[in-house]
Amino acid sequence: CNCNNQIATTQPGQDHTRKQMMLPMQEPFRVCAAFDLGSGNSGYAWAYISDGPVDFNLPSWEGLNQRCSREKLPTTLLLGEENGDLKVKAFGKEARHRHFKGRKGDQKFHLFDRFKMSLYESADSWEMVNPDSKADEDEKGEGNQKRGALSELKLKSVDGHELPALTVFAKCLAWMKNQVLEDIKKDFGKATVSSRRIKWVVTIPAIWDDSAKQFMRKAAIKAGLEERDDQLDLALEPEAGALCVLNERKGIMTPGTRYLVVDAGDGTIDLTSHEVLDVHGRVKELRKVNGDDNGSGKITKLFLKRLGDEFGGSFKKWKDEHPVDFFKLKQEFNEAKNRFTGEDGVSLRLASSFFKKIDWMDSNLDYDFDDEDLELYLGKMQMLEFYTPVMEEICKLVGSQLRSKELKARCKYVMMVGGFSQSKTLREAIQKTAKSITPEIEILHPTNASTAVLRGAVLYGLKPSLVQSRIARFSYAINYCYDYDPTKHFERRHKKFTLRSKGKSRTCIDKLSKFVKAGNPVPVGQQERITVSTASDYQSGLTVKLYKCVGNDVQYDDEEGAKLIGELEVKLPGKKLAHEESVELELMFGSTHFTCKAVATDQVAGVKEKLSVDMNFD
Repeated sequence: CNCNNQIATTQPGQDHTRKQMMLPMQEPFRVCAAFDLGSGNSGYAWAYISDGPVDFNLPSWEGLNQRCSREKLPTTLLLGEENGDLKVKAFGKEARHRHFKGRKGDQKFHLFDRFKMSLYESADSWEMVNPDSKADEDEKGEGNQKRGALSELKLKSVDGHELPALTVFAKCLAWMKNQVLEDIKKDFGKATVSSRRIKWVVTIPAIWDDSAKQFMRKAAIKAGLEERDDQLDLALEPEAGALCVLNERKGIMTPGTRYLVVDAGDGTIDLTSHEVLDVHGRVKELRKVNGDDNGSGKITKLFLKRLGDEFGGSFKKWKDEHPVDFFKLKQEFNEAKNRFTGEDGVSLRLASSFFKKIDWMDSNLDYDFDDEDLELYLGKMQMLEFYTPVMEEICKLVGSQLRSKELKARCKYVMMVGGFSQSKTLREAIQKTAKSITPEIEILHPTNASTAVLRGAVLYGLKPSLVQSRIARFSYAINYCYDYDPTKHFERRHKKFTLRSKGKSRTCIDKLSKFVKAGNPVPVGQQERITVSTASDYQSGLTVKLYKCVGNDVQYDDEEGAKLIGELEVKLPGKKLAHEESVELELMFGSTHFTCKAVATDQVAGVKEKLSVDMNFD
């Protein structure tokens, strides 16, 4: 029940009025910086804020990271213990090198690699959007928990050491923040820019659920990216990629143009569709975002599954006993698959422990053995065996979007962004699918697809109004106390309860009150104003439970399709008056994440007071 001495009540039939968010006046930002913490690779970009064209700054790596052929580094974090504290020792390829070198000494190093998908695998949106899909247990993140509260999620290092996921994510973001500050300092010389005058943007997959988005925001705050209220934004990755393409192709994007964005990364595939609204490049979302976990990382998982099927228990025993060699094998394959063009096979170097522990001689795979170096050769057809199932699933998603009423015969472009979209094999498959539906459709690629999301995120931070509205993926609601009517609620008579206040009592029933409906367009910055009131005298706080629902027909919180996603904890003024107080909540929707404000009104004195709100999403 939502009506006890710590729970909020609302009145049925209330009017959820709307208004636009007004930000407080602050000193202007001088720099906008964006972070893309990817499943496979990560990076950052920044730009000075000016009235002229945006001049993007991307990093030039030093040391071992100079070997990277692009502006992004492998998402590999090396933490070291110093006086009971954890310090970032290295990131990217340098992290791997220092870890393997450091293992021979006494230093306590913890290497975390490719861990972003742990948020997707631990959240619940996948089954709510795609209830018939069941991921293979072997594919759900090496050594990580499956589903549960993200606040309790722990990640395992390569050597099996566990740390809170929030700590690992925050350490990565803090490292990138320091890199940006160093870059700005080098560019300015002796002068510099205060960190308070830098707008920070963190990219997130569009298909992530609310708890994962809130988790990433908490990690960003823990990393020091929010020193003022308006300083931190989350950018949806496919939207950011689209803004990058729009910035490069301004001449062809006329008002009314419709396009589909395919953001193909290592972990997820994100699809979104837009219509250009005006000559300024502002857009609106046409359909709910769609996608799944068929990123290029799935190809690696299929390869490892093939080895498991080929060698059985000996392969599992080898990877358990030699975790570092297993880690190197995965990295070797990841680099090899990026070289695969669909025309020739690839070769992988294998650790000596592999052919010492595994009876590889009798396998059906092809090997080369020369001077104690063992190489596994994967031919074109073998590689396509791993690629084809993944590409087929991606093409199904693309085809489904292009056949929708919003896009069929009206979609002019398919924009391909993200690291996986650089694959010639994938591009050709998507082009074939798209042209089979709309022959005149064009496939667009940004200058550098792997950094398109980063550059677009900088543009989003500079002009968040470029995205005017989004389509709600779910309905959102809170519970309110409704007077029990046996003629309407007889089938739920076992759920009725009595609410007492000021010597009076009411027989009530809980019912969901929706303020956002699935499938409806929601303007960015729209706020839903909800008035709740104390349920009893001398009440010190309110707990408002927030639900999301699949579809718009769900009425009660215990129905199938309703999911409790979080709680708004509102602290009331300390005076605890012996009469009713009302609290006005302003929930902002249409943006990339929830925000909430609260104002309490003393019904007798008429005094209003701003309140603190804790938003807890698990």
